[in-house]
Amino acid sequence: MGRKMKLLKVVLMTTLILAVISAGCIGSNSTQTTTTLTPEDIYEKIENQTQFAGIWHINFSVNGSIVSRMDAYSYVTPEEIKVVRHSKGRIENEEWESISYINWSSRYNVGELNMLMRIGNTSQPFRDAQFMNFTLAKKLAYPIGEIYLAFSPNFNFTKSKHFTTCNGNSCRIRVVREDSKIPLMDQQGGMYTIEYVEANATLKDDKVKEIKIYVRTSRGEEEFMECKFLHPGESWDDIIKKIEEESRIFENQTQAILR
Repeated sequence: MGRKMKLLKVVLMTTLILAVISAGCIGSNSTQTTTTLTPEDIYEKIENQTQFAGIWHINFSVNGSIVSRMDAYSYVTPEEIKVVRHSKGRIENEEWESISYINWSSRYNVGELNMLMRIGNTSQPFRDAQFMNFTLAKKLAYPIGEIYLAFSPNFNFTKSKHFTTCNGNSCRIRVVREDSKIPLMDQQGGMYTIEYVEANATLKDDKVKEIKIYVRTSRGEEEFMECKFLHPGESWDDIIKKIEEESRIFENQTQAILR
């Protein structure tokens, strides 16, 4: 059980920093005039955000069967960042679950990671704190791995194309990337590549509102992600309430284990 818990911790810590995921049958039959909006524009708009709230969901499938799911909520201001991620799935035929709570404050430039992991009937809390600036901390508040794969110019693919349509103050960009040139290594030393990425991003008033991404690896693994962004002027009340509820659940369950 100790080995499984250690393996799960590695998997979850990696997921917190660099997930690869997302969703949706993505296509457009629009006949609107195309614009010059590029995948790199989407990546830069997200990277340059300084105040937003996020909701995202990720499904990870192997051989067509969903083996894990993550639901996440965040809000970001220059003064504080709070993120809650709730994951569950199966590892070596046992059910596992994880709640992680990330809290960053500009006062000390410290990011705190609090995690509670359960495999079968065994639970274990984990806490860590690291110095990090605002730019680094906010990358934990949205699915950076998937967004990097779909929109960054720095992840090379053999084939890449995109299509953009706009209607008034709304735009949509569809991105298809195939056959990455960069080999990746998993935690056990196995090698694989990203075979296919398909993504949709929706913008309104020049702000990214929604992203859907589908990723397939050379080993047949699939990840589906859907992310929504809320910006100043929109209500964040539901997200803040959800983060507060999940953080209370985390603290109550952790204290019960430690008693």
